[in-house]
Amino acid sequence: MATTVIYTLGLSVLLIYFFRKNRIFHFSLKDMKGVKGSTIFEMGLPAGLRVSARALAVVIMNSLVLGVFGAAPMAAFAVQRNLSYLFWSVGVGVSGAVLLYSGVSYGERDREGLQDVIRLGKRNCLGLVSLIGLALFFTAPFIVRLYLNVADPAYSLAVIGLRWLALSLPFSAWLRSLGCYLQGIRRNVLATAVFIGAELVFQVLCAFVMGRIWGVRGFFASFLVSQLLLIGIAYIVIIICRDRNFRGLESCLFVPTDFGVPPKDRMRRTVTTPEEVWDMSAQAMQFGKDRGLSDEKAYMVSMYIEEMGNIIMIYGFNDGKPHRLEIRLSIYHGQVIIRFRDDCRRFDITQKAKHWEEDPDHPETSIGVKMVMRACKSLSYNNSLNTNNLMVVL
Repeated sequence: MATTVIYTLGLSVLLIYFFRKNRIFHFSLKDMKGVKGSTIFEMGLPAGLRVSARALAVVIMNSLVLGVFGAAPMAAFAVQRNLSYLFWSVGVGVSGAVLLYSGVSYGERDREGLQDVIRLGKRNCLGLVSLIGLALFFTAPFIVRLYLNVADPAYSLAVIGLRWLALSLPFSAWLRSLGCYLQGIRRNVLATAVFIGAELVFQVLCAFVMGRIWGVRGFFASFLVSQLLLIGIAYIVIIICRDRNFRGLESCLFVPTDFGVPPKDRMRRTVTTPEEVWDMSAQAMQFGKDRGLSDEKAYMVSMYIEEMGNIIMIYGFNDGKPHRLEIRLSIYHGQVIIRFRDDCRRFDITQKAKHWEEDPDHPETSIGVKMVMRACKSLSYNNSLNTNNLMVVL
């Protein structure tokens, strides 16, 4: 009953985020025009198989523990499995951000952005998730007491199981982030292999072998060992498949060699003052003309960078804290993509644009923004890990 209550409460908490007005993901049938069901199925298949693999693994592991080790280890495993959904949530959040950013960078054909995504996942898996795992390792005896009495034969086993879970948290988050990165760049076969390997194949095989050799302690240790084995195999595959036309992290992106906008056709600046925004705006106009844009379109690019950069700074830079605004401009086969990324307060210009009202007394107000809003082909916004991301296609 306690497990059912926990899952119900957890679902209730998650549902809040699906119904918030400022949520990232929206479900709408009216926005599905022109989208094939096969495309939706293909893009969602890795995640669906991951969930199915996890459910099947639980059934197999339950049968293994109950059939081989008995009731007390089964109770300990139930405690560990129950708490794993809570402590995995941080890794799930990190991998969700990796999926979002890798998809955005892939759509922008941004090789540098994909490298930033990998660094983001690595930093959070090794930093944030590791700290949570460390805290769980030392507090495991106290947490288990919420489920079992100290005198219960399953208590010491549950503490051992929870500590092995704590040690495995950063590696679990790393594998999940790797799978989400591959899914974001449309490498669905590799993403599915990572998900099924981590959630089912390696976990079950290691649990079976180590449980038979070292008993219930080996069974719990298999959670960490299975992930380390899969990470080792992943690194071998990365080394074998890396693109030898590039060096370092850029050689491990798993995208075609010709992927991305050539360096000569893109600009990228990090600005902190309005003067720096104006400077990039002026450079962007000439940059566009040199790459075949008409004077009108080059002027539109310059105006958009200036207007949006100033609005972001006026709105987000006035809290007395240091902030940064990254502006990326790329011109690819005549298509112009501008991306703004900042660490300021949440500001969704796309929602503002939908409800923009003219001021009859001051028609000149925000005239630049009004012009580019009408001119852009598409405008998309998301906020993840306290970072605003606005992408404009002109």
